[in-house]
Amino acid sequence: DPADLVPSTIVDPFSFLHEYPDEGEVAARDDVLVFTGEPLPVPLTLAGRVSAHLWVGSDGPAVCLHVKLVDVAPDGGSHILLYGQERLERPGDSTPVEISLGHTAHRVPAGHRLRLQIASSDYPLFVPHPGTTESPWFAVETALNHQRVRFGGETPSHLSLTVLPSV
Repeated sequence: DPADLVPSTIVDPFSFLHEYPDEGEVAARDDVLVFTGEPLPVPLTLAGRVSAHLWVGSDGPAVCLHVKLVDVAPDGGSHILLYGQERLERPGDSTPVEISLGHTAHRVPAGHRLRLQIASSDYPLFVPHPGTTESPWFAVETALNHQRVRFGGETPSHLSLTVLPSV
């Protein structure tokens, strides 16, 4: 909804690890899709490339996808590990897209959970999509669009990452 954009938690993308913003408020929004895993029984070491493979549909002409991998502590604090974004033109009912979240080398402590957050905006860090065929940079009109992420069966949305063996 261009009239109610998902707010950015990151002020400076070059120092977001220093800023260490909490994702709790954003994750609680109705327009943010959230998948949170169970608490880890043992530490988990992530190393390498991380990608979200999503099957996405929209009733709009294009969709912007903003994906975050988040570390959720036992006290509820939630902080971004990685994030990525992709614009998908004419997604129709269901189109596959790969969103790169970059590379990581991170050890998630036991008791923490991993969360995947998916939104259609991250404003003002990224220019919002107007929901029309106009360029986001020059749009005058905006329109409400409805997005879908499909998973299971023939539309297996998933997260791919490398986990190192425990030592």
